[in-house]
Amino acid sequence: VATPDYAVQGGGGVGVGTNSPFGNMFGGYADLLRNQVAKHWLTSDIRVSNAPVVGVTFVLHRDGSVTAIRISQKSGITALDNSAQRAVMDAAPFPAMPPGFPKNEAEIEFLFQLKR
Repeated sequence: VATPDYAVQGGGGVGVGTNSPFGNMFGGYADLLRNQVAKHWLTSDIRVSNAPVVGVTFVLHRDGSVTAIRISQKSGITALDNSAQRAVMDAAPFPAMPPGFPKNEAEIEFLFQLKR
């Protein structure tokens, strides 16, 4: 199992799950999505210094719109789980998918790791 590449932002990191549909060919687009979500992840109200990973899954449509946002892996800390889900909601909509991407939608998982 590959370890996600976390982009450290403020109080933690956000990484694309190991089943990313973008692969190497569309890695730049995956980075753009990850950075947009990371900017919206607010953890200042969470009073722990380290926590298990939170997974948030959603369906990304060709036009950049998002549906079916859900927590796919709970950390056991409700405030942290909610903050990760809220980051995806607040970051959407995303830029449209790259023209060469072969599907009209993709299921994406972001993994959130709180580290202070």
